[in-house]
Amino acid sequence: MNGTDDGRYVILTGEQDYHDFARVIEWQDDAILHWWTSDICNMINGTDGSSFHPLITKKEKVYIFSSDLCRSLYAIFERTVYVKGVTAFRFVLPPNLFANASVNPDNAGFCVPSGNCLGSGVLNVSICKQDAPIMMSSPHFYQGDQKYIDNIIGMHPTKEEHETYLDINPLTGILIRAAKRLQVNVHVQKIAAFSETGNARMLIFPVMYINESVLIDDESAKKLKSVLLLTSLLTAVPFVIMAFGVLLGIIFIIVACSQHGRPQDELLTTVMWEGSVFSLSFI
Repeated sequence: MNGTDDGRYVILTGEQDYHDFARVIEWQDDAILHWWTSDICNMINGTDGSSFHPLITKKEKVYIFSSDLCRSLYAIFERTVYVKGVTAFRFVLPPNLFANASVNPDNAGFCVPSGNCLGSGVLNVSICKQDAPIMMSSPHFYQGDQKYIDNIIGMHPTKEEHETYLDINPLTGILIRAAKRLQVNVHVQKIAAFSETGNARMLIFPVMYINESVLIDDESAKKLKSVLLLTSLLTAVPFVIMAFGVLLGIIFIIVACSQHGRPQDELLTTVMWEGSVFSLSFI
């Protein structure tokens, strides 16, 4: 699509809950999808993939709504990476996201018509593409059934070249680096009315694959590192104050114990003098 309007999005600002920052709640004036055969598959979850909420943890799933795939996706934490000196959590699409319904029962709703399930790694999006026989997958059928790979000469799926991933700074939720990799396939089959298709094999035939990548520029990375450094310093201030308070408390206890057993007049004079110094220092 070149300059095609993807429809109107309604997203949240995160003012009420920071977890809702940039979360899509409506697309094309609707809060749910109507293509799939289950409520869970028709849900619109997550952001559009360009930004995420701050304070992301390794244990959570990062949800994304993809209009290209006509469904919501999620990614899970894989490892910590460093991009131009900025720390990022890498999230990747898990294998069971596009698994067959026998492997992942939640995907049964993506079998259209109902019960007509493809193998793992392939999604039939014809229902949302004007009934064109379009099947989506990862490039070279990465994480797909071996039969799709074997049917096409030249398919060599690799994690490094064909995996979709997101590198997100966990503190700010800013996307540092990402690669969105999709393959467009067509469903080839015999048509009884056309003798020319008599020898055609029934298979999922790849047409092209897309690699949409993004990487933070040097100037933005420098600004982000400055913000992260300032945040780290501000975060450390309360701990410094607490440590200083504990140190003063220990000094006071030592001084008080050292005065034990002195004559009353000397003790009173010393405690008053040292108490004044302590109060002045504390203020």
